Amino acid sequence: TAARGPRAMEARLSMAAAGLTTAAASLAALGPQATLDRGYAIVRRAADGTIVRDPVVAAAGTALEIALSRGTLAATSDGPAASDARAPR
Repeated sequence: TAARGPRAMEARLSMAAAGLTTAAASLAALGPQATLDRGYAIVRRAADGTIVRDPVVAAAGTALEIALSRGTLAATSDGPAASDARAPR
């Protein structure tokens, strides 16, 4: 029975390692880089780094930084698109 303790500990460690691997994979799939790798972009105001979620926070002339999967673009907003027919918030 003395050998039973180390085997039980090895089994518990193996299960914990598998759980950690699964959690790490889930975290990577949900991370910002995974989103960028799928073709999305993250747009920030260059002045303060605020993420642009609404066109009204990037009036015409606002300097922007657009994060892509393989780098960043500098851009300037032309303001909300004419086709943006959403109701004001």
